[in-house]
Amino acid sequence: MSKIEIGRDKAMTITEAAKAKNVPRQTIHGWIKQGWLKAYREPGKHMLYLLKSDVDRLQELKDTRVVVLNQAKEK
Repeated sequence: MSKIEIGRDKAMTITEAAKAKNVPRQTIHGWIKQGWLKAYREPGKHMLYLLKSDVDRLQELKDTRVVVLNQAKEK
């Protein structure tokens, strides 16, 4: 994991987040464009960073959405 910290939270690169969530990098970029993830950039640097807690929370939201959709299908 990246050694960068944002506030008290650990930061992840796009590649690290994609590997952690087992999705392509393009998916992470899509989530950023949709506003599901906030990306940070070090001043004067090109690389984007994500908060690990945001990436983890996104998975929780995704899991909740799947449960709600499955419950709706059962009715």
